[in-house]
Amino acid sequence: MKKFKKYQILLLLLFILFLAFKTYRFFQIDSCLDSGGNWDYKKNECNNSIE
Repeated sequence: MKKFKKYQILLLLLFILFLAFKTYRFFQIDSCLDSGGNWDYKKNECNNSIE
């Protein structure tokens, strides 16, 4: 029973890390678009250059 609880805690921590990563990426993309740039999904970076 104790081993099962450890796995639950580990699974919960992994899920929280996954959500944190997705939320961080969402805010990166959102702030890029809000500043007038466009997001390059292949390079994972914001392009704010005016051509």
